[in-house]
Amino acid sequence: QGLEVQWMGDQIVTWLRNASRSLKVWTLNGEETVCLSMDSPLKQVDVARVTWVSVKTLDHFILAGLDSQSIVCLWDSKQNFARVYRFYCGCSEPFDLVLTQDFLAVVNDNEDSNQLELFFWKLWLHPNFEAESGADAAQAA
Repeated sequence: QGLEVQWMGDQIVTWLRNASRSLKVWTLNGEETVCLSMDSPLKQVDVARVTWVSVKTLDHFILAGLDSQSIVCLWDSKQNFARVYRFYCGCSEPFDLVLTQDFLAVVNDNEDSNQLELFFWKLWLHPNFEAESGADAAQAA
């Protein structure tokens, strides 16, 4: 059980897979900025750079954690890592997590059938999603 690290612009995220219930965000100078916690040991953490405003944005990230009880948490770096969403993903053996700014995938390790199962969720985290959806509907009419 080694230390896991994810790069996140001018910060990094660290945790211990299958052992730690917390993940820590650090500056590149080694200063801890925030400690986030889960209910059970972490299986995986992933980071997605947010480019809703501009593809040149380098300081806005969504951070996701998957714990051993199949709970997924999402935090927003622009909201001082406030938790923006938490849900049960339904995996009996959660194994891995993949995050983009538009979707989330969780991998379940089904040992009974010797298969990896993928579960996908479309994310609607863009702050103007409601306004854009309404504009699209008006244009279609």
